[in-house]
Amino acid sequence: MSDQFSMFAVIKLAEGSFETFRAMMADPNGVKTTRSFPGNILFEATLDVNDQNTIRIYEKWENKESWDNYMKFRADSGFAAKLMALVAEAPQFFPVALIA
Repeated sequence: MSDQFSMFAVIKLAEGSFETFRAMMADPNGVKTTRSFPGNILFEATLDVNDQNTIRIYEKWENKESWDNYMKFRADSGFAAKLMALVAEAPQFFPVALIA
């Protein structure tokens, strides 16, 4: 069995926060930093086409330790706090595994 770790997250943005969120993701400290973080295999952020305030994120990591290190990095750098200022409710995180 693989040690790979995958996470699915749902972020509900506060009304009017989408453009600020998009700018954070486009910034060199956004998606580019996530994708180059040690252990990251895949990071995709998607927009719910029926609700511009709902973002769904799928991440794949070499192992859970890599994801934990990344989450600590984001908290320590202040990025997570900036993101939390844009949300309407706490993000939901779902560890997932491929079945097919």
